[in-house]
Amino acid sequence: MSRKESEIYTGIDIGTHSIKVLTGEFQGDGSLRILGHGESPSLKMSKGEITDARFVLEQLRRTMSLAAEESGVDINRWPVFLALSGRHLRVQNNVGRVHVKGAGGLVSEEDMIAAAKLANSIAIADGQVPLHSYMRFHRLDDGRELLNAVGQGSSTLEVELQYVLGSHQRINTVCGVVADALGMRAAAAIYTPLVIGCASLRGEDLSKGSLSIDLGAGTTSYSVLTSIGCLQCGQYTIGCEQLANDLSVAFQVTIDAGRKLVRELGSLGCSARVQSSSHGRQIYLDRSRKSKAIPAAGVEQVIELRLRELFELLRQDLHESGAWQWVNGEVLLSGGGARIPGLLEIAREVLQLPVSLARPYQTSGPSAVVASPSYITAIGLLRCGQRDLRVQQERDMEPSRLGDSLKLVKQFFRVLVNW
Repeated sequence: MSRKESEIYTGIDIGTHSIKVLTGEFQGDGSLRILGHGESPSLKMSKGEITDARFVLEQLRRTMSLAAEESGVDINRWPVFLALSGRHLRVQNNVGRVHVKGAGGLVSEEDMIAAAKLANSIAIADGQVPLHSYMRFHRLDDGRELLNAVGQGSSTLEVELQYVLGSHQRINTVCGVVADALGMRAAAAIYTPLVIGCASLRGEDLSKGSLSIDLGAGTTSYSVLTSIGCLQCGQYTIGCEQLANDLSVAFQVTIDAGRKLVRELGSLGCSARVQSSSHGRQIYLDRSRKSKAIPAAGVEQVIELRLRELFELLRQDLHESGAWQWVNGEVLLSGGGARIPGLLEIAREVLQLPVSLARPYQTSGPSAVVASPSYITAIGLLRCGQRDLRVQQERDMEPSRLGDSLKLVKQFFRVLVNW
């Protein structure tokens, strides 16, 4: 396949700890080859949001140059995708309800389209904009919730959609920084929780439903994916920075010292779970042991308490949203925090499900990227962006006689088929 015929995309992940830029090429068999990557400290970011646009712009330009140099690709010639995070982003559900008109009281595609059209009418607060919407499930008159209701007997049908909403001003800020760096706007800006599962999960992996969790520096993202797409997603402003802050407060050390404790936990012989071997043992942040002595068991206890709280909060939210019943498969962990020793064990204990590190499928390239859990978001962004761009292109080719609502539902169905 010539370079002209290739599908080349670039993903930009502006995180609290670092900016990552990844350029990849999709092959005819669906495999992804990483052509180049760049990573630079973000510094002027807080929990996924920009605090100094000018500084972040310069860091982004530097990171893009690294990726372009390694890949030999002119990034501006190909579509670029941006991962969006921040406390201003939230999800909101909306339900459309219709009386079933299908023959014999059986739900038809037309019933689903009518219900989806109603669910697509949502009140949005001033200053907010919708980023994404996707179908969660269908609800019948007996309370059953199904991924596909066609052919089911019911007097009524409810279609529940989930919307991702965000601050227009804050989204414009980060998109503006990217546009300034590129000299053009990104092809798509995608909510980070929606991309984390795309790197590791294929359609056949979703028959049981899967939960993906990405523990970053400033935020933790999660998504529940089923065979038809995303059922529930969200983000907490809890990450490795919160762990560092907890340690800083608990042991009266600087925030940089707290970060070092989190980063070097394994080399210090510590874990995210309190170990019996840690009782009575002191650790030091420098080899000369001139720094403050810190109890190893105390460090482990602080980290374990925060991580247990995080996973318990997630489990509770999934129960309350009705998404927990769909999680029957493996839980996948990613992000820089996934390297914390003992994290998987805590997740298994709290969630009571098998847990493993996320690994990208059909992806080749530098081991520093492909083998690193911190690059799962960027890899997922490439896959998710490519898929959504294809859906958009196919939707734009639909005959003009189709109404917007029908186009919307057809888009949903097409995404479900190609997930």
